[in-house]
Amino acid sequence: KLLCYLLILLAALVTSYGTVHGNEPLDVHGKLVNSTAGGPIPAGVSIAFHSEQIGASPGMIHSVTGKDGSFLFSGIEVHDDTLYGISAFYDGATYAKWIDLKDSSPVEIKVYNSSDSDDIVTGFNASILFTAADPITRYLSIMEMITLTNETDLTYVPGSEPMDLLRFGLPIDAEGLVVDTGIPGADWLQVDRGFALIASLPPGRHDLMFTYRVPYSGSSFSYQKTWRYGAESLRIVVPKGMSNINIDIDHEIRVLDIDNQKYDVVESVGLERGKACLLYTSPSPRDRG
Repeated sequence: KLLCYLLILLAALVTSYGTVHGNEPLDVHGKLVNSTAGGPIPAGVSIAFHSEQIGASPGMIHSVTGKDGSFLFSGIEVHDDTLYGISAFYDGATYAKWIDLKDSSPVEIKVYNSSDSDDIVTGFNASILFTAADPITRYLSIMEMITLTNETDLTYVPGSEPMDLLRFGLPIDAEGLVVDTGIPGADWLQVDRGFALIASLPPGRHDLMFTYRVPYSGSSFSYQKTWRYGAESLRIVVPKGMSNINIDIDHEIRVLDIDNQKYDVVESVGLERGKACLLYTSPSPRDRG
């Protein structure tokens, strides 16, 4: 919501030099376009017009498309401090687009046919960042990031069973999980030894980030991690001196200097789907206290 409000404020500043079309009610029209090869748009697709205004409850008007995928929202009241968007629910997935009411051209929203097979989802760049090692509580703080790709002309939609969701593993006893993603309408739930992402994945690249902390005993921590969707590249980053790090797959180690801070970086490439690797780290006594 914070990002939405910032966008509203920006829109208000931009339009403060003049109102949009004299603030007269407008008709907003457009069309859904099926971007799956040869896919038609049936009539009756659910579509909604959204408004987000600071200090007011979100507004929504519902409608359905005509037989050619066209839609029309009549008599839309225009306010300079409001963001407007259109969403459509098609073949099990939601598609959304912010719109500029100063542009009177038809709104085009691309939609796709759907598949519940996660074979169309692959991992691109993956990163694991060890952000802190607390010698008092003996907890490691970890951030993971992965870019998920869908290179087909279908949208992945979750199946009907819990195991059909996009799933990501976590170390045993991980806690304090926080998940963030730019995938529209995404949600998540924590499951045994990991979490599941409740989201549709249209064609393209989609970033996912999650943070958590995990206890370690003695002077080391090891984690058997499985790359369910694979990864074209993997980077493990640790502030130099905080911990020694290693993995049991082919890799290179180098040192990066970022803002006068040195980092040990472990890099590997070509992790196929289902690849498992043992990640080992030993927090350094030099960073304790």
